[in-house]
Amino acid sequence: MKHGHGFRSTRISVRVILAFLGLVLFQGIISIIGVSWIIQRANEESFENEIRRTVDSVRAYTDDAIRDIKVKTSLLAGQKKVIDYTDYSLYNLLSQELSLFRIPMRIDAISVLRPDSSIIAYSGESYVVRLAETHSIVRNFLEGTPIFLLNIENRIYLWVVSPILREKIPIGYLASAIQLDRTFLRPLEVAVGARVMFSLKNQAFVSTGLLDRITIHILERYYKKELTSQSDISGRIESLVYKATVIPSLPELYAYCFIDTAEYHALFRQYTYFSIGFLFLVIIMATILAILFYRVTFFVPLGLFMYAVQKIASGDLSYRIDTTMEDEFGDLALAFEDMMEKIRIREQRIKELGNYNALILENVPAGIMTFDLENRLSAYNEKFTQLTNLSLSTASIGQVYSQIGLPVQLEQVLTEVFREKRYVSFKELILDSVSDKRIFSLTLVPLLSEGKEEVGTLLVLLDITKEKELEQKLALSSRMAAVGEMVAGVAHQLRNPLAVMKMSFELLQERLDAVAIAKRDPETKKLMQAVIYELDTLGKVVSNFLDFTRPFFMHKQETNISVFLKEVCSSFQKEEHRVSLRIVVDVPRESYSFDPILIGQALRNLIQNAIDASQDGNEVYLRAYQEENSLVLEVEDHGPGIPDEVMKRIFEPFYTTKTHGTGLGLSIVHRIMDVHGKKFELFTKPGEGTRVRLLL
Repeated sequence: MKHGHGFRSTRISVRVILAFLGLVLFQGIISIIGVSWIIQRANEESFENEIRRTVDSVRAYTDDAIRDIKVKTSLLAGQKKVIDYTDYSLYNLLSQELSLFRIPMRIDAISVLRPDSSIIAYSGESYVVRLAETHSIVRNFLEGTPIFLLNIENRIYLWVVSPILREKIPIGYLASAIQLDRTFLRPLEVAVGARVMFSLKNQAFVSTGLLDRITIHILERYYKKELTSQSDISGRIESLVYKATVIPSLPELYAYCFIDTAEYHALFRQYTYFSIGFLFLVIIMATILAILFYRVTFFVPLGLFMYAVQKIASGDLSYRIDTTMEDEFGDLALAFEDMMEKIRIREQRIKELGNYNALILENVPAGIMTFDLENRLSAYNEKFTQLTNLSLSTASIGQVYSQIGLPVQLEQVLTEVFREKRYVSFKELILDSVSDKRIFSLTLVPLLSEGKEEVGTLLVLLDITKEKELEQKLALSSRMAAVGEMVAGVAHQLRNPLAVMKMSFELLQERLDAVAIAKRDPETKKLMQAVIYELDTLGKVVSNFLDFTRPFFMHKQETNISVFLKEVCSSFQKEEHRVSLRIVVDVPRESYSFDPILIGQALRNLIQNAIDASQDGNEVYLRAYQEENSLVLEVEDHGPGIPDEVMKRIFEPFYTTKTHGTGLGLSIVHRIMDVHGKKFELFTKPGEGTRVRLLL
């Protein structure tokens, strides 16, 4: 089986497995990509929600801190001791009282101020209090800002001011401050689960730890920007999701929230690696399942089909394929078996037709050969080899016509026809390869397909020797009949005058003898004898003419062969000839049934011709033997033979090459054998003699 290149040459089983694996791989990749995208989107939304919740939590945490310090400040400003100590300017006692409350309330600094912002008493770091004094805490309160932020040496403090009232008249102001430092941020970060930084606009910022590269980059981008509650800034840098926002209750306080997604990305990578590994595992399992599936559902049925095809290709059309399968292969098997049944029926018809054609080819009485368009032998029948004495076998099929040993004359005709494409019909041909000269009719015509296209050449060789002999016999019979009518009339006209002349000369000779003239004149006697001899010869000629013209009637009788042949030979006087006449008899029985008079006449004519053709000292054989169921009487001489030009006319009446005779001998023999309905055969070779056979 020939295979091309590329995917089309790949086996279907491999295509199925590859398609299955490709489908699994494609589905796996799409699933991984889809799930990853969904997870990524979900996580992005989750992070966005998370950062939003973180911002909300930071705001809420800050608001809670403000409310807490505000409540604490209000409670502390309403303490009786604080009011009394402030009203009576008991500074030391007031300071002690403030110190007593500051630490439990987790307030970094507390101060009591006069309406002119001068400090009456304080607790905490003095520099914080002094710096706060310079910021006109009281004035801020009076201007409606009881809560505000101060940057004190790059530290952010949240201040809350509450009036100290006696009978609803402010006698002073109590200011509490907490520092927004790590201590403040750490619980916040723990609560929200994210990193948080505060900045006081572009003045100061606070963080729980050291700033890293990404944090610094973010601060550099947004640190000096004015933010509002409607202009939150969010984004992502590497693994950090961030959002910068304003605390609504403290517009000057910016909160920066950071969520580190590195752990998520690590988990996501692990998930991706796991998914890819799982995909490869699925592919391996799918490959195994595909192979098992292929072997169970495809390979085994396909193997059965392949085996069936091989059996059928080897010529076993009786092989039956299993049609019990209930899947598509079962349907295919049913269709295949139906096709094979039709092929079997067609094959049987073709075989019967082939046998019939072969029977016709072998029994047709003509030799047949066919050649393809390359002039190579494609078929022949046995009759052709019999007619041409040619040895052919199946190995000769496919050989060029010039290589199969055809007779020279036939090969020459084929060469001319193949070269010039000039076909011949009923061309007479005599082949040298045939021992006895036989005449053939040769026909060469093109072989045409159903579409009238030339596919080769047909050669038909027919032995027409008998037909030619019949033609010659018919022509001879016609001539003999015409000559017979003429000769019969002439012979009847000549016979009576010749008889009268002979009788007259015989009487004249008797009278001359009576008067003794012959003794006195011997020359006269010789002349008389010569005339009588010639008259006898003319009488015999006339008798032959009459024998030739009158019909022969056969009277068969049992005849002893040996006695019959001796009687035939006795009519030839040995002393008159220097030729030996030998009789050879080799027959299984003594007597045979035939007309001895007619057959004797035929043999005498043949023996006379043989003696005339023989030289002095030669031998002429008269043989009798049995060949199959026929008695054969044969006359053979060793004379010069008969030339071809004479053979063509040898049976014509009155045709002779001798200086004497009528030329009717062989014609009479021919007629006698026709009366008997038997064969008459003549064989001759120039320089070797002639052999004539009468088959009775």
